[in-house]
Amino acid sequence: MPQKLKQAGGLCRKHADKLLELRSVYTTSVMYEYLVKDAIAKLQVVAEEARRAASQPSRKPPRFSTLPTGECPACADDREVVESTVRELVAGLSDGAIAEKFRAGDALCMPHFHRAVEYATPDIVVLLAQTQIAKLNALTNDFTEYFRKVDYRFANEPKGDEQTAWQRAITRLSGETE
Repeated sequence: MPQKLKQAGGLCRKHADKLLELRSVYTTSVMYEYLVKDAIAKLQVVAEEARRAASQPSRKPPRFSTLPTGECPACADDREVVESTVRELVAGLSDGAIAEKFRAGDALCMPHFHRAVEYATPDIVVLLAQTQIAKLNALTNDFTEYFRKVDYRFANEPKGDEQTAWQRAITRLSGETE
């Protein structure tokens, strides 16, 4: 794990924010002291390379990179869990009872849908696509109702789930933010 953290330059912002929320001060301090020292060492190497390059005339200007060479370890773990879960879901959808529960549920966000299609057989792709279409059509109906109630003639009608259609559309098309 320390090597993965070094290669990634630490955690991504999303996972660093979660770490800040935990307020595990000592453990976080140990981890980030290690990462700060590693960053200093890498910057010293880049600065020395740049000093050498500056002292040697060249027709082509040198290029330097300080970009991390790895992925946030927490993101990598999340991705592995998603892949495993999606594969298990796709495998389970061949069971009629599971397929029926899936159809009755909330379906998938589009990023997970795209992943599921990669593992699915044609008949499972049909099930996945039909379920997504049904859920997206329901969302479209909520948008229609929202826009109808925005009209001054219907603005006094009670507000309902249509008021959150935009938020649900973002989540459906982009995935969960947490």
